[in-house]
Amino acid sequence: MEAHSILSDLLKKEEILWRQKSHVQWMSDGDRLDIANILTAKFRELFSSQPVTCPTDLSDLQLPKVDISLLNDFLAIPSHEDISKVLSAINQNKAPCSNGMAGIFFNTYWEIVKNDVIYAVQDFFVSGSLLLKLNESNIILIPK
Repeated sequence: MEAHSILSDLLKKEEILWRQKSHVQWMSDGDRLDIANILTAKFRELFSSQPVTCPTDLSDLQLPKVDISLLNDFLAIPSHEDISKVLSAINQNKAPCSNGMAGIFFNTYWEIVKNDVIYAVQDFFVSGSLLLKLNESNIILIPK
């Protein structure tokens, strides 16, 4: 019984020792709230800025100019060959494009979808808008 009381007394003293050590460390290092306040102040300093003033007179602004022939190339309606070449260059094993179709689809079924794809691309260059159907997503249900 005496050994039990000695052990209990030693455990209490050890607990007091560790509590005192943690208090000393807390006094020297601070607590989490102090660290949070320091970080908050630092980020507030980093992300607060003075208002940006923009010049009102932009007449002296020098911008690089695009060559007219390059501009005409950008605005030209792509040919059948250009569209075919680009679609055949799509990696067949990559993830599907935004329209849900992988490159393998276009390469495998090119003869079937060729006219529709070429029309859609050329129509975009003429009208400036995409077919609404191209913005729809394919939903695929995968059984568990």
